[in-house]
Amino acid sequence: MREIVDAFFRERSIVNHHLASFNDFLPTNDNPNSRMQRIVDDARVSEDAGERGVVRLDVQKTKSSIHVRVGRRRDSRTNLVNPSAESTIFVGQPFVKEPVGSKPTLTPMEARLRNLTY
Repeated sequence: MREIVDAFFRERSIVNHHLASFNDFLPTNDNPNSRMQRIVDDARVSEDAGERGVVRLDVQKTKSSIHVRVGRRRDSRTNLVNPSAESTIFVGQPFVKEPVGSKPTLTPMEARLRNLTY
């Protein structure tokens, strides 16, 4: 059994698996149909919500019909999302706004040392 496990990790490293999984999850210019985008496209606020990727506010509370689109538009005939449609999610590099107004990029080590989250 040990030989099988060793052979598996020689072929597929855990680090490469984690990097590939992370890259598949985040939306980028190269990956507009990311897992995160697909989750938002299929989001429903409640079980009886008709359209996916749309939040409908309560008419009783807002006094009008308000729809907030969080996902990409769907084809009216097929109800499918066009995977080449522009992404509605953007994840940029983390930064911290300093008191002097500058916005340097925040690295994981700096966030840990300054007790910040990102």
